[in-house]
Amino acid sequence: MTLEPDELAAAPGNLGETLRELRRGAGLSGERLARRCSMSQSKISKIETGRLIPTLVDLDRLLTALEVSTEQAGPVLAKVRAANTEWQGKRELWRKGLETRQHELRFLETSATEARYFLPPRPGTFCRRW
Repeated sequence: MTLEPDELAAAPGNLGETLRELRRGAGLSGERLARRCSMSQSKISKIETGRLIPTLVDLDRLLTALEVSTEQAGPVLAKVRAANTEWQGKRELWRKGLETRQHELRFLETSATEARYFLPPRPGTFCRRW
């Protein structure tokens, strides 16, 4: 999957609009959805306006609370992956709290059905391109 810069720039706004449409289609207010997801209403609002990009954990909570079908969830997951395709610096992780990131990773690891590992070449060796 190739991500174009235009897609990355537009992904947060498109994602928010899609989530807002799903919420309205379910007949829920932002406050009610927030209670179902154990989030604040302001966080739901920021996600829907594109000011905040939801993590995969947040998106899973939202889609579960909205009772979204797997057919509808596919494009939404693609949008959140595109929106989250950004480099994160150490300072941002420290500010957010490394324990928060560890909790997110633990959730993703326990819910995974397959795990793949990438092992870079050992130091002193090199790969030839043919």
